[in-house]
Amino acid sequence: MQRAIAASPQPEQAFLRKSSGLVRSAGAADVFFFNLGLISVGIAIALDQLFGPAFYPGGSVAGASVVAAILMIPIGLTFYFWTVTYPRSGGPYVYLSRGAHPLLGFAFSVTESFILLFYGAVAAAFVATMGLSPLFAILGYETGSSALTSVSANVAGQWGIFTVGTVIIVIGGLLLISGMARYFTVQRILLGLAILGTLVTIGVLLSGSRSSFTNNFDSYIGKPGSYQAVIDAATKAGWTSSPVAFGATLTLLVWPLLPLLGAIQSIGIGGEIKRVTRSQILGIFAALAVATVLLVAVALLSDRVFGTDFQGAIAFNTLSGVSPATSITPWFTLLASLLANNPVITIIIAGTMCLWPFFWVPLELAYVDRSMLAWSLDRMAPEKLGYVSDRYHTPVVAIVVCMIVAIAFLALYAFTPWFGTLSLIEALSIIWGACMLVGALMPYLKRDVWAKSPAAKYQIAGVPLITISGLLGTAAFAYVIYLLWNDTVAAGHTNLSVGVQLGLFAAGLVAFLAVKYVRARRGVDIAYAFKEIPVE
Repeated sequence: MQRAIAASPQPEQAFLRKSSGLVRSAGAADVFFFNLGLISVGIAIALDQLFGPAFYPGGSVAGASVVAAILMIPIGLTFYFWTVTYPRSGGPYVYLSRGAHPLLGFAFSVTESFILLFYGAVAAAFVATMGLSPLFAILGYETGSSALTSVSANVAGQWGIFTVGTVIIVIGGLLLISGMARYFTVQRILLGLAILGTLVTIGVLLSGSRSSFTNNFDSYIGKPGSYQAVIDAATKAGWTSSPVAFGATLTLLVWPLLPLLGAIQSIGIGGEIKRVTRSQILGIFAALAVATVLLVAVALLSDRVFGTDFQGAIAFNTLSGVSPATSITPWFTLLASLLANNPVITIIIAGTMCLWPFFWVPLELAYVDRSMLAWSLDRMAPEKLGYVSDRYHTPVVAIVVCMIVAIAFLALYAFTPWFGTLSLIEALSIIWGACMLVGALMPYLKRDVWAKSPAAKYQIAGVPLITISGLLGTAAFAYVIYLLWNDTVAAGHTNLSVGVQLGLFAAGLVAFLAVKYVRARRGVDIAYAFKEIPVE
C-alpha cells in the first residue's frame, strides 16, 4: 500500500467509510494501455489530417504534434508528482480540494466530469463517423454494392450516430461494471489489435505513391483529373495553401494536444495502480512517446502520398459544400482505404479506426465515475454514488449515472449543432492549468504534505521540480487557452459555449455550498475530510 501522507486522528464522520472498496489491480503495462487508449491515436490522426491542412495554411501537422508533445512533458511531470503525493482515485478533485480549497476542487471537478462525459459521447459518435461510415463507403465502392454505400450514409446520419454511439456507451459501461481486471484484459487485446492495424496502415502509406492514390481517387469520383480538380475548385472558393511556417504550425497544435492530454488521465485511477511511483511515470511517458511517433509518421507519410494541398482541399470542399468532393467526410480512413484499394485492407484500416475512438468511451466513464466516488467518500455527493460492488470492486451506481449523462450528451451532439468538436476544451484547460499552478506552489503552501511526498526529492538547484514543471505547465495551458479562444474552427467563444462552461462551474459552486449547509445541519463538518488523504 502506498501512502504519501500519514492520516491523523479524525472524527468518524469525516469519510463515508474507512475504505474506498477499490483494489490496486493495474500495473505499469495497464497504465500505458489506459493512457494510450485515452490518447486514441486514431482520433488524433483523423482530426489532425482533416482540419490541419484544410483550415491552417502553412501549418505542419507533424510539427504541431511534436510541439504538443513537448508541452506535455511539464504537464505530465506535474500530474505525476500530484499522483504520487496523493495516490488515490479522483484526479484533480483530490489534488485541488487538498492542495488549494475544497470549493475549488469540487466545482472544478464537477465541470471536468461533465466535459469528459461529453467527450466520451463524442468518441462514441466517432465510431460511426470515422470508422463505420468510411468502411461501408469504400467497401461499397470496391464491391460495387449500392446497399453498402447506403449503409455508409445512414450510419453517418443523425440516427445512425445516436444508435451506434448508444450501443458503444452501453458496452463500455457494462465492461467497466464487470471489473477493472476484466477491463484491463480486454483493453490489452483490443489495443494490441488497434496498434497492429495502425502499423498496417503505415505500411500501406509506405508502399503507396502519389500517382497510385491519384488514379484510385479519380476512379472513385468517376472522372479523370478529379484529384487536381478538387484543389482547383477549393482555391477558386477561397481556400489557400501556404509554405510551412512555425507560426502557422503553432496555431493548429490544439488538435494534436487534445488527444495527447489523454496521456495523463491515469491520474483518475491513482488508487487502483500498483507501485504507483513506477507505474505512473512509465505509463504516462511511454504512452506519450508511442503516440507522438505514430502521429508524426502518419502525418509525414500522408503529406507524401496524398499531398498536403489535396488533403486540405478535399476537406475544405466537403465541409464547405464545394464540388468536387466526397459524399461523406474525407477522414484519413477514407483516403487510406482508397490508397489500398483492397477490401481486406480496407476492413483492417477502417476497423482500426472503430477501435481507437471506442477506448475513449469506457476510459472517460472510468475517470469520471472515480471522481464521483471520491465526492461521495468525502460526503460531497449522495451515498449511493459511493457504492462499490463487493464482487467486482467497481462503483456501479456512478458508472450507470455516467452512462446516462453520456447518452444525453450524445443526443445533443447527434441532433443539434450546439457544440463544436472542441468547444468545451477551454474550461478543461483552465482546470488542468489550475492543477499546474497549485502544484507549483504546493511545496511552499503545503510544506508538511510536500515533505512526506516521494516527489519531494526531485529538485533542480534547490528548487522543487514540481515548481518548475508546474509553472511551465501553467504557461502551456495559458497559451492553449489563448489559441482556443481565438480559433473559431477548434473552439472560439460563442455565447452558448462560454455560458455552458460558466454554468457548469456555477453549478459545482452552488452544489458545494448546498452540501456543506445540509451536512452542517446534520452535524457533519465536511472540512475534516479535506484535511486528510482520501481513504485507500
